[in-house]
Amino acid sequence: MSDSTCPSIDMDRFFSPRSIAVIGASSEPSKLGHKLMRNIIEGGFSGSVFPVNPRGGEILGRTAYADVLDLPDVPDLAIIALPAAMANEAIDRCGRAGIPFGIVVSAGFGEAGNAEGEEELVNTARRHGMRILGPNVFGFIYTPSSLNAQFGPSRVLPGRVAIITQSGALGASLMGKVFDEGIGVSGVVSTGNKADIDDVDLLSFFCSDPNTDAILMYIEGLKDGRRFQSVIDDLSRSKPIIVLKSGRTEEGARVVRSHTASLAGRDRIFDGAFRQSGVLRAGSIREALDWTRALINLPVPEREEVLLITNGGGLGAITVDGLMENGIPLYDDVEWIEREMGSIFPAYATMNNPVDITAQAPYGSYLKGLKKAIEEPSIGSVIGIYSPTAGADMDDFTKGIVRTVGGAGKPVLLCSFGGSDAIEQIKRLGAEGIQAFYYPEEAVSSLSALIRSSRSKKRTPTNSNRSSGPTEGLTIHLGENKPGFMDAASALDMIERAGIPTARRWVVHDEEGLKAAVDGSKGPFVLKALSADIVHKTEAGAVVLGIGSVSGLLEKYRDLSSISKSALLMEQLKGVELIIGAVRDPVFGPCVMFGLGGTMVEVIDDVSFRTAPLSMEDALMMISETRAGEIMEGFRGSGPIDKGSIAEAIIRLGELLLLNDRIEEIEVNPLMASPSGIAAADARVRFGI
Repeated sequence: MSDSTCPSIDMDRFFSPRSIAVIGASSEPSKLGHKLMRNIIEGGFSGSVFPVNPRGGEILGRTAYADVLDLPDVPDLAIIALPAAMANEAIDRCGRAGIPFGIVVSAGFGEAGNAEGEEELVNTARRHGMRILGPNVFGFIYTPSSLNAQFGPSRVLPGRVAIITQSGALGASLMGKVFDEGIGVSGVVSTGNKADIDDVDLLSFFCSDPNTDAILMYIEGLKDGRRFQSVIDDLSRSKPIIVLKSGRTEEGARVVRSHTASLAGRDRIFDGAFRQSGVLRAGSIREALDWTRALINLPVPEREEVLLITNGGGLGAITVDGLMENGIPLYDDVEWIEREMGSIFPAYATMNNPVDITAQAPYGSYLKGLKKAIEEPSIGSVIGIYSPTAGADMDDFTKGIVRTVGGAGKPVLLCSFGGSDAIEQIKRLGAEGIQAFYYPEEAVSSLSALIRSSRSKKRTPTNSNRSSGPTEGLTIHLGENKPGFMDAASALDMIERAGIPTARRWVVHDEEGLKAAVDGSKGPFVLKALSADIVHKTEAGAVVLGIGSVSGLLEKYRDLSSISKSALLMEQLKGVELIIGAVRDPVFGPCVMFGLGGTMVEVIDDVSFRTAPLSMEDALMMISETRAGEIMEGFRGSGPIDKGSIAEAIIRLGELLLLNDRIEEIEVNPLMASPSGIAAADARVRFGI
């Protein structure tokens, strides 16, 4: 199966083969082998096409061969359109013939519970040094080679977008929708079960392909998330990669024994990994298509500040809300707006950002305002919203937009909001490559994707700017630890050795030890029953806060003795309760978490994830994605909290998992944070076998 040990692959002969064999080619129009042959031939492929069918004869004007070993030439590519039971033998014969690439269209393998058959297919191919796409795919398209090697729609619109899709049915439908939207493709590839050739192989090809400007992916899952991320982290710097992933509501960790595991969920980790790698994750098909159009048709903004011109105040307000929610700054040179726009628009217009020209302003002045904003170098992008008014000459208006916006050296996104005239205008503008939308939220979303793509190319590589602190405490001797949770005292000791500050504490086993521990120390204190079997101490009544006297400590210690004779005594800290954690994900391996902590952490659900290792920039971005990040700027008169020390602690938890294979998860909750510093007040560590 596909894994990080797969040999590297040169996909040029796959996408630009000199000749192709279609095994299972048929004269019957209803058969997949016939549809594949027809699409290849009618698509204009200039190389040789060899139909293979045991009956021989002629198929679509081409001589059919009974066996692939009988072909007059060795093809670069074989497409197997046979029942699953016959596919392995076909791959074996292709390998014996020396064919380097194969596509297994056949279904009935891993997706149908036949994992053994799928593994046998790959092993057979590997014996011959052959690489295969599939099984369970519809094929692929590569327009620079005029190659339409799939059994779906015959219509193909050449362009500069590559589509990689795990779902054949969705891929075929998405392809049709993309063409209807006027988006042409360089390639469309169905990955199916990804038994051998996978997303990484295809991404590597398209990111280096001079015929491709952007990549749109649909995935349902990954077999090797770390391999995917290690490659895509570099690839996304060269070209925008848009991912549409299903499974947002998929259940995450099955063993819900700690907050980290229950909060992780597979989809949260995918989301964090995508952000970390510069991938743009779309929330819907509509969003994915809008982003794709924007990324291939609009220039990269030199500045992020946006000027908004609208003839409707309400639409302007909605747009500003969207810009703020996406972290996109407004152009704020009011003097320039008043001076330059004031000479264009009537006195009743609002000279601010947004520039509200009101519904009374004719479209001619709107176009002049757009032109002025496009020409101003201090404005990064322009959003224009115009609801067509009664009596407007829509043909003249649309031509005016094309003249004004076409070839602009900065992103210009337009909204035409209204009835059928607006919808028709959007279609006409789209045909001219101008980004026009019906709803302003769509324009904001597309501009956000464009800006995030630009930021992604400038981000710090994950493996640079790493922590420079000591590493001697990160490798832990774990041989004596049994599977399961470590007690809190030992867990805190481990966290401290790894370089993360911890609260002052004492382990006590009797009342005399308790009194000796508090001698000379000031309260208030926290007392916890010490047992590896107690994971959630508050729910078990195994923790008491705010104890201010020795007598109070003795009383509470006696109460807790029914749970455990040993107790952990700690000085109670003040500050914001945070949570940091690390968990070993089956797809991405060691991953880290950050968010607001405390006993209500799962209810608050304010967390962010990344994969380890991560850079300081990655860790700081995690913090900024949560409400905790805002609180740390200063809350109700308190001073700001040092985010760098928290980011360093997050990095170290990830390193602990990377360096110690038996640790399955770590959680520090709460990590107390205040202007004076951070300290772990509780921790739990779980070991695997």
